Amino acid sequence: MLLVFLLVVVTGLSVTVIWSHAAQSSEDPVVFTINDEPVTAEEFRFFLQQNKALTVSDFKRKYRADYHADFWTTSYQGQNPLDYAKQKTIEDLKKIKIEQMLMKRYGIIEDSSFASFLKQLEAENKHRQQ
Repeated sequence: MLLVFLLVVVTGLSVTVIWSHAAQSSEDPVVFTINDEPVTAEEFRFFLQQNKALTVSDFKRKYRADYHADFWTTSYQGQNPLDYAKQKTIEDLKKIKIEQMLMKRYGIIEDSSFASFLKQLEAENKHRQQ
C-alpha cells in the first residue's frame, strides 16, 4: 500500500505535463514537457502512430466498433478513439521520459532527445543489415 502511495506521489510530482508553444526548432516544435524533458511533435506522432492499432482493437473489443472513415472522431459511449489514443500516448511518453531520465542520470545514455533516438535507431538498422 505504501509503495502504491509513493508511486502515485512520485508520479504526480515528477511527471507534470506542461503544454507549451515553444519550439525546439521551426521544423519540430516542442508540444509539451515532462519534468522539463521536451516532447517534440515528431516524437508524439511516432508514439501516437504505435497506439493506433491498439486503439482500433480496444474499441472493437469494448464497443464492437468497426473501423470506418469517421472512426477517429466518432464517440462510442462518450469515448472518442482519437482522444483515447492521445491519452495513451501521453501515458507511454511519461514512462519513457522517466526511464530516459534515469538512464541519463546513471550514465547509460548521454542524450535523451528523440533526434538522438532516431539516429541510434538508424545506426542499429544499418548494423543489422550488414
